[in-house]
Amino acid sequence: MKHSQQDIEAMNQAIDELGLDMVNHPPHYTTGPVECIEAIQSALTPEEFRGYCKGNAIKYAWRERNKGWSQDLDKAIWYLNRILETEQ
Repeated sequence: MKHSQQDIEAMNQAIDELGLDMVNHPPHYTTGPVECIEAIQSALTPEEFRGYCKGNAIKYAWRERNKGWSQDLDKAIWYLNRILETEQ
């Protein structure tokens, strides 16, 4: 489903007004003491986690055109940065 530019702007404004960081720390992934990405990383080998992050980056870049959200490109970048951070 492709959203209109007006819908996207309204959603982004609501997110900004709530002070949510939907890319780096989305609230639906940060409930409890451990962030979901940290639990996933702990459960996987370094090579598996690299593949997980790479796959998610591809997914977000792929679907961005259909959703019309630059937020998906930000998420793709976030996953690529996570790979770089874990390999340093």
